[in-house]
Amino acid sequence: MKLKKIAILVIMLLLVLVCSQAGATEDGGISAETRERISDQYGLESPSSVLPYWAGADIGTSSPVDLMLLIIRFIVSPLTVMIQELL
Repeated sequence: MKLKKIAILVIMLLLVLVCSQAGATEDGGISAETRERISDQYGLESPSSVLPYWAGADIGTSSPVDLMLLIIRFIVSPLTVMIQELL
């Protein structure tokens, strides 16, 4: 049983690390010319400055590390995590 939990944690850690780095490059991945061409081709506009009413809400964890820690805490003690998240 303990080996199963360790295997699950390792798999989850690998998934978080792999998924969090998808498309991450130093220069944004595409040139400004390509970005402009795609924007014109698909009719994309820059985001409006008006934010929806829920934009200031806390909608969850913002980093893969925080998410991983929350999952590990939940595996170790689900009741404690649920009580802490509700309060």
